[in-house]
Order: sequence, then C-alpha cells, then structure tokens
Amino acid sequence: MFFKNFARIAVSFFLVATPTIGQQSSPTESQSDAITTRERARETRLRQMKLRRLRLEQDLEISQQQRELVRSIRQRHLSATRTNREQLFQLREKRRMRALVTEDRNRALQLRSELRRAMAATRQERLSVLTTEQRTRLQELREQRRQQRQERRQRMSEMRRSRPIG
Repeated sequence: MFFKNFARIAVSFFLVATPTIGQQSSPTESQSDAITTRERARETRLRQMKLRRLRLEQDLEISQQQRELVRSIRQRHLSATRTNREQLFQLREKRRMRALVTEDRNRALQLRSELRRAMAATRQERLSVLTTEQRTRLQELREQRRQQRQERRQRMSEMRRSRPIG
C-alpha cells in the first residue's frame, strides 16, 4: 500500500516537473521579480509612513497652517539635498556592481553624515512649528511607543525562553 502511494506520488511529480526542467528562468526575469518586490515593499512603507503621519497629525491636532509649513519645510529639504542623495544613489549602484573604491567609500560616508545633519536640522525646524502643548503631547506619544516596544521585546524574550527546545 505504501509503495503504491509512493509510486503514484513519484510518477505524478515526475510528470509535473518534466516540462519545466529545461525552462529555468533567465536572470533578467528573476531580477525583474526582485525589483517589483522591492517596489511593492517601498510602496507599502510609504503608505504606512503616510498613515502614521496622518494619525500623528490627528493626535497632535495639527492645524492646516502648520501642515502647510511642514510641507514647505519638507519640500525645501528635499530640493536642498537632492544632489547629495543622487550621488549617494550612484555610489550605491557602484557598490552593487562591485566597482566601489576607497575614495568612493569615503565620499559615501561624507554624504551620509551631511544628509544626517540636514535631516536633524529639518527635524528641529519642523518641531519649531509645533506649539508647546503639541510638543509635550508628542513626547508623551513617543514615550508610550518606547514603552510598548520594550514590553513587546520583553514578551518575545519570555516566549523564547519558555519555548521547548527541539
């Protein structure tokens, strides 16, 4: 009985797998699949960021004027850092092609630090748009999130320790 079932499964697998043996996907197809997956993941992250931003605006009761100010700050930051971001993207592509040299690595480090400084300045500028009540509420929300993350890590750690091995 066992051998009959095993033989049926083996034969059906052979019949299903045989037509596809010589049809290995080309590297360009697998790369395009990876690109579309990457693009979908990026779109999902952007959508989640937008939802978080909207939720935060609601929690902080941001006015329309404040939204416009923050939007203009963000646009100004993006246009000011465009060349640095493009250069960093080109260096990243060079690294993927394994053509990165030491000078390129140093330039990438420099660009990253410049972008971090610009982001910190932008963050400070956006915070200056908020009222004192909104800033305190923002701090409270951040502290709540930090506490929730810590509790979640604690629960996961306990689950791992209590899980039977093997």
